[in-house]
Amino acid sequence: LELAHGAQRKVASPQPRHKQSAYKLTLDTNKKPLQLVPLFEDMFSLFANEDDATAVTGATANSVLCLQYWCRDGETGLPTDCSILVSKNTGRYRIQSTSLPALSLVANALTRRLRAWFKKEAADG
Repeated sequence: LELAHGAQRKVASPQPRHKQSAYKLTLDTNKKPLQLVPLFEDMFSLFANEDDATAVTGATANSVLCLQYWCRDGETGLPTDCSILVSKNTGRYRIQSTSLPALSLVANALTRRLRAWFKKEAADG
């Protein structure tokens, strides 16, 4: 499933991190880990200013980003969320969620954004 940057914003928004996750996936790269704020700049543009963004996402937004979907889990009725955690030392991105479909959407978006970032970086020299 291919989600454009704008479409991602329409189905999810940044939220404070939740620690409960039934599903986990780790993406390993051979590149220096990227900060999440520039990588998901369009998501952070939803906030009026940096203080509003920090109030919601916390001071660790560059290494931890939680997205809450506009839908609720069919079994529990709780909001569906998905988090991305960046390991600064290993270049790994941990994606975890309360829902496997939510995890899949974020994993796809993250992979697409990383590929585009590194492709642009290579082209810029």
